[in-house]
Amino acid sequence: MGDKTKDPNRNPRLRNKGNPHARPDTRPATGRAEVPPAQAKSVPPLKTFGARYRLGAPARPASIVFDNGFLDKFAPREPTMSDYAALARWQAKLAAAETLRPDLVDACAAYRHFLFGGGVPRTFS
Repeated sequence: MGDKTKDPNRNPRLRNKGNPHARPDTRPATGRAEVPPAQAKSVPPLKTFGARYRLGAPARPASIVFDNGFLDKFAPREPTMSDYAALARWQAKLAAAETLRPDLVDACAAYRHFLFGGGVPRTFS
């Protein structure tokens, strides 16, 4: 049996040498021989994604076009009593979240701006 039986921690059912059924690596070895190459065969090359990368300052893509969403589909109307009730319910939920959930400070600030901001852009980092 050799030295395998002398190790009291050896478990013959445990694999510790990787996948015995792995496909052979056909890529050329680079660098040190004892370092296995990265598992890059499962990731398609970057040209597959169709992405173009450019170094430098960020620039807003020209392909993004903003519209009014569904605002153009429905005619504006005066709010009803159920609209005011729903607003009061969401304001109460915001007040409860600000009181009971100190971990949601940023989220509550963003929602407060949504409810009371009047459509002004909100700057955040």
